[in-house]
Amino acid sequence: MYETKYKKLSANAKLVYAMLLYRTNLS
Repeated sequence: MYETKYKKLSANAKLVYAMLLYRTNLS
């Protein structure tokens, strides 16, 4: 249970990081 929660959080963090990176690359 804890592992899946961590995996979800990790995926979410990666998504946010990717969006931030995408935004900075755009400007």
